[in-house]
This record gives sequence, structure tokens and C-alpha cells, in this order.
Amino acid sequence: KMLSVKNRLNRSLSYSLSSWFFIPQLGMNGYDLLSRSAAFVTPTRKQLQQSLHILTSAHVVHPFKFPHYYPEDWLRFVTEEDVLCFFEIRESQTGLLLHTFELDQKVRSHSYADISVLHFKNEEEVLSVIADEEKKAKNSIPFAIPLYSNDIPIDKLIVLSGTSVENSGTNEEKVTPLVIQGRTKASNGYRNFIETIDMISPMGMCGGPALMESVHEDDKDNVYAVGLVEGIVKKNLNKIKILMILLINMLIILLL
Repeated sequence: KMLSVKNRLNRSLSYSLSSWFFIPQLGMNGYDLLSRSAAFVTPTRKQLQQSLHILTSAHVVHPFKFPHYYPEDWLRFVTEEDVLCFFEIRESQTGLLLHTFELDQKVRSHSYADISVLHFKNEEEVLSVIADEEKKAKNSIPFAIPLYSNDIPIDKLIVLSGTSVENSGTNEEKVTPLVIQGRTKASNGYRNFIETIDMISPMGMCGGPALMESVHEDDKDNVYAVGLVEGIVKKNLNKIKILMILLINMLIILLL
């Protein structure tokens, strides 16, 4: 019998993304951490030079474009040319950093949605490492997750994969992979609202995939990304529950 998505994620590697900036004119001696988030990989749907896309939150890749999220005055001095992003492969239980890969500096972001697409600088190197790592993990989630672009049924079980980051940017920084289950509660056409089941979502889940088992009887072994975690909202003033806001794939496809 095939394991559930949650159990398969716990057997898989975990993925995160970090952005770093360096502006010598500000007296900096090297790159400093800008932001962190979850991220995931999906196959390209067109004949491109790359075979993989990396999807994540635009506010993490280029936080200086989101002054309503980040009011810090010094961010206005940061430009795209000052930023490097890295894709991180982590052990799923401990968050131990196993591999880091530099990404191409060219970033493609949606015109109004909080989502960016990036690519590996050396895709062959990444695929070689992943092939070695996946030999160690049976019944895991594939590295490149296909997209599901149809409507998602209400009350459908969705599994969210992301990270929890403590003491970001300090020597005590700790990145912990998280897997949270939820159910679809509503949709407004391009966002789905997911109510978490097993825990209230912490900050740090943004950029991670929302995963669903196939709805087709002959395709039960496959797992699809139905969207990207964009943010969190309160269910009520008592903060008893938190809903995840997701971008469904019809929006993601615009980037591919």
C-alpha cells in the first residue's frame, strides 16, 4: 500500500531557499542574509534550456519590492544586482543542511502575485546529487513535483510542506522542516484557503508547496503541487485557527 503524502514527505529531503545581499558601498565585507523561505521544484512544461523551475515567494527573493512587509529603511538601497539566492537541501527530520546550490541571478516574478521562478546555475550537478540522495530514501516524494491545474474539491485533504525558522540570521539560527495537513475551505478564483488540521501554521511556510494525492483512481501513487503557500490569515479574532492562502496552479502556469 502506498504511504500517505505526509508520511512520504517525512521520508523525503526538505528544501529551502535563502537570499543574500552584498553592497560594498555600505561598508559590507561580504554577503549577509536577506531572507529565508520554503521552496519547491517542478518540471518545465516547455522546451527550455533548463528542465526544472524553482518556485518560491517573491517577498523572500526580492524583499525590497515589498515595503509593506519590510519597512526597514536600508532595504531601499538593495537592488536585484546585489542579491544572490541559494537552494538548500536539508535532512527532513533535523533540518541539517546537506547541500547548497547557487541559483541563476535572473529572477522572474509575477506582476502582482507573490511568487517567483528561479533556475539552478548548474542543473546537472543538482540532478546528480539528487539521484544519489534519492537512492537512500524509499517511498519518498519526487524531487520535481508536477503541477495540478484543475479545480480542487472543497474539503480535500492538502499537505503543506515548509519550514520553521528560529533566530534567523544569528549564530543560533535553526531551520526545521514542517509538514502540516489541512483541508480546502474556500476559493476566490485564484487563491484557495486551507484550514490547518494538526497545528497552527508558524511563519516560514511561505514558498512551500501545497500537495495533493491524485483524484484519479488509476493515478493514486502520484502527488501533485496544487499551489504555493502565499501567506497566513486569521480565522477569527481569537486566533484559534489559521488559514493558509494558496495560489492555485492556473496562476503558476503564467510563469512557466
